[in-house]
Amino acid sequence: MFPKIFLIFFGLGLANSSPNQRTFTIDENEGIFRKDGEPFRYVSGSMHYFRIPEQYWLDRLQKARQGGLNAIQTYIEWSSHQPEPDIFDFKGNLNFLKYFQLAQQTNLLVIVRLGPFIAGERDNSGLPYWLASKNSSMQYRTSDPLFLHYVHQWYSKMLPLLKPYLYQNGGPIIMAQIENEYGSFIIDDDQYKVWLRDIVRFYLGHDLLLFTVDGNNKSYLIHGTIDNVYPTIDFGPGANISKSFDAQNIYSDNGPLVNSEYYTVWFDCWGTKHQTASVEPITKTFDQMLALNASVNFYMYHGGTSFGFMNGYFGYWGEQSAPMTTSYDYVAPIGEYGQLRPLYFAIRKIIQKYFTHVPPLSKKSIDSSNVSYTNEIIDEPKFNKKIDQEEKIIRMDFLIDIFQLIKNHSNFENSLIDMDESNQIKPIESELPLTFEQIYLRHGFIYYEYQLDFYPSDPILLNITELHDRSLVFVNEYYRSTLTRMDMIHKTPLNSLKIGDRIGLLVENQGHACCTSKPELKGIVGNVTLGNRLLKKWKQYPLFYNWSTIIDTISIGYRKSMKQQKQRKQQQQNRFLNNRNEESNHDCMNDCPERTFNLHPAFYLGVFNMTDKDRQREWFLDVRSCSRKGQAFLNGHNLGRYWPVMGPQITLYIPNVWFNFNDDINTLLLFELESEQKSCFKVKLINQHILNGTVPDNYQ
Repeated sequence: MFPKIFLIFFGLGLANSSPNQRTFTIDENEGIFRKDGEPFRYVSGSMHYFRIPEQYWLDRLQKARQGGLNAIQTYIEWSSHQPEPDIFDFKGNLNFLKYFQLAQQTNLLVIVRLGPFIAGERDNSGLPYWLASKNSSMQYRTSDPLFLHYVHQWYSKMLPLLKPYLYQNGGPIIMAQIENEYGSFIIDDDQYKVWLRDIVRFYLGHDLLLFTVDGNNKSYLIHGTIDNVYPTIDFGPGANISKSFDAQNIYSDNGPLVNSEYYTVWFDCWGTKHQTASVEPITKTFDQMLALNASVNFYMYHGGTSFGFMNGYFGYWGEQSAPMTTSYDYVAPIGEYGQLRPLYFAIRKIIQKYFTHVPPLSKKSIDSSNVSYTNEIIDEPKFNKKIDQEEKIIRMDFLIDIFQLIKNHSNFENSLIDMDESNQIKPIESELPLTFEQIYLRHGFIYYEYQLDFYPSDPILLNITELHDRSLVFVNEYYRSTLTRMDMIHKTPLNSLKIGDRIGLLVENQGHACCTSKPELKGIVGNVTLGNRLLKKWKQYPLFYNWSTIIDTISIGYRKSMKQQKQRKQQQQNRFLNNRNEESNHDCMNDCPERTFNLHPAFYLGVFNMTDKDRQREWFLDVRSCSRKGQAFLNGHNLGRYWPVMGPQITLYIPNVWFNFNDDINTLLLFELESEQKSCFKVKLINQHILNGTVPDNYQ
C-alpha cells in the first residue's frame, strides 16, 4: 500500500534564464565560488520556513534582502513532512517549494540542509518520533539497514521535488548540505556518510554543490568530512578566525572560506537566563571574515517560533537537562515577530562595505520596529520610537478537566462539550507502563493509572527509575507531588494509601532530545515501584492522538453550537458572550487566591473580539495572573507551551494572521496543567513580548 501524499503546488514560475547558462561551482585554482563563471561569495541567513507562518514568508524574505543578504538557508525537517509512517505532508506552512519560489522572486538564492538529522533545537533533531516505535534499538545516523530504509523512503519523496528548483535548472538552490555537524557525533560511520552523498547524487545529479558543516577544529572535521563533498565550518563571534579557517583549509584544499553557522546569539531553555549579546563583537568578527573574502551564513538571521510541541530538549540521558522555550527568537537581526533590531542595521552597514547593489530600506520594512524615521528610506535609524501600550483582558471559563475526559463522564453540567464515541479516550492496558513510542503517540501527555492491590506501609516511597520528562502524581485524582527529569527528581513519599486507591501519573513529553544519537523514549521508560514492590497492571490514557480533533471539538465545535444548542446550554454559552453577573465577573477578574496545591489539570475557554484597529498591532499572550504551566491554542492554532513561573519566556507570540477580526469571534483555549481548578480567571493580550523574565535562582 502506497503512503498518502499531500502536495499543493504554488503557481509561481521559476526564473526565465536558460538552465544551460546557469552554473554554480568551485574554482579550485582560485579557491573561490563561481556563479555563471563569475567570482561569487554569499552572505546568507538562516530562516526556517516551518518556524514562520506561511503568510509572513514574503515579508521576512524581503527584509532579509533589504538587509543585504543574497541568500537564505533553511533545514528541511523530516519529522514535520512525515509525521506518521504513512503520511507525507507538503502543504500550507510545509510547502517549501513556495518558500523557495518567493525567495527567488525576492532575488535571494537558497541553501538547503537536507539532514536527515538537523538538530536545530527541534523535537528529536528533526527525525520522526515513530522511528523508535518501529525499533527502539535502531541506530540513528549510522548505516543501520533499518534506519537507511526509512531515510531512503523519505528522500525518495522529498528530493525529486527539489530538482526543478536547483540553480542549474532555473531555480534558486545553489548548495545542499549532507547530514549536520557529524564530526560532533560519537560514532564515525563512513559507510553512512557516503551512502547519503550517493543517494542525493542519484536524485539531484552531479552538478549540485554538496557540502558539510562541522566545528572549527581538526577534531570535528576529521570525522565529519565526506569524500567529494565540500567541507565548511561554524563558529561564533570572538573565535580565532585564522585558526578556524586554517582547519577548514586542511580538508578543503584551500577552497573558498565558509562559515555556515555564524552565531548571532544562542537559544533559550526553560529555567535559564535569557541569552543576550552586544552588537559590536558580532559585527567585528563578521567584518573580519568578509575582509578574508569568506562566505558567511548567520545562524539565526530570523529565528521565529517553535509552535505547538516542536521544541527540542537539551540534555543527555542521566544528566540534568532542560527543554527549549517556545520562542526561538535567538536575539536575531530580525526578531520573532518580524521586528528589525539594531544588529540588523549594523550587519547591513558592514555588508555595504563589500557588496554593491544592497537594496534600499523601505518604511514598510521597519513599521514593526521601535525605529524613528522621517523619510521613506532610512540608513541610520534611531531606536527611540515610542509605541502606546494597550492590553485586552480575556475571561477564561472552566470547560472540562482531564479526569472527566479520561473517565468519559456523560453528564457535563458545567461543560459545553458533547463527547461522542470518536472522541472518547480509551485506555490501553499493559503489564508494565508503555512509552509514548510504544503506543505511537507523537506529542503531549499520557495519564498512567495503577490500582493498588496490596496493603502498603505508611508512608511509602513511589519511585520511577527513568522518567521522560515531567509527571504530576495523583491519588484518587487528588494531587500529591511533581516528579521531573529537569531536576532529576524521580521519587516521592505517599501516605495514607489503602487497597483500591488509584495512583495516577500525568506524564508530559517536553520534547525529544535535539542532539540525540539513539532513540529517546518518552513517558515512563523504566519501572515504577512502591516501596520494594514492582507495580504491574497499568492503564494508559493518551492525551491526545489528534490534538486538532480535540481542539476542534472544544473551540470550533463550541462556536458552531451557539445557534444550535437547547435552552440549557444556551444559558451556559451566555456566560461567555453576554453581560456577566457583576459579582461573578468581579471574582474572576481579581488576582488569584493563595495556592492550595490541589492541582487540577483542565481546559479553559475564552471568547473575545478583535477590531480593525487591533490589526495594526502585534499581540502577545500573558497568562501570569493565574496560570503557571500549560499549552495555548488560538482559533485552533497551537501557540506552544507557556511556563512563566519557570521563565525566561513570559509571553507567547500570536501571529496577527491567526486572529479573527471584526464580527467573527476568537476562541482562546488553555490546557492549564499546574493550577487549582477555578470557575474562571483572566489572561491578557499585550503589545510587549517578554522573553527575559525571572528564572529560579537554583538554575542560574
